[in-house]
Amino acid sequence: MKSAAADLLPPYKQVIRQLEQARQAEEDKKRRRILSEMIGSCEFVAEWLGTGRQPGPRRGIERRSRQQREVLLEPEKINWFARGRVNYNSVTPEQQARIKAALSHLSDRERDCYIMHHGEGLPYSQIAELLGVRKGSVSTFMNRARKKLKQVTGRL
Repeated sequence: MKSAAADLLPPYKQVIRQLEQARQAEEDKKRRRILSEMIGSCEFVAEWLGTGRQPGPRRGIERRSRQQREVLLEPEKINWFARGRVNYNSVTPEQQARIKAALSHLSDRERDCYIMHHGEGLPYSQIAELLGVRKGSVSTFMNRARKKLKQVTGRL
């Protein structure tokens, strides 16, 4: 049995061809732009009818994992954005000692993962690649590090 989408697809393709012919014959820039927009809309619908799913990425942005949604910046760019708001050089020696003391409770792997993720902004997949472990292992190290740091500091 033929689906309704399969019945609608040929007329859309015919309309696209007619619109393309009209666009080529048109001399007015505004009308050509409007015809181009109409062609784009019809091509979008035709692709949707042909594939049975919304055109574009396989997964919509709302269904992507956190790592796929994140846009990472280079440290220099982060400093540029934060300039004037946060002075990263203003960490007092007392605060540095507290940070070192808290991080000393972590294993080497937990510390490496925690610093790479929170300090350098790397996603779990990239940390896993750098350390030569699986992404799930990085997640486990991060969870352990958070629990230990929460116990040590009483917050996080």
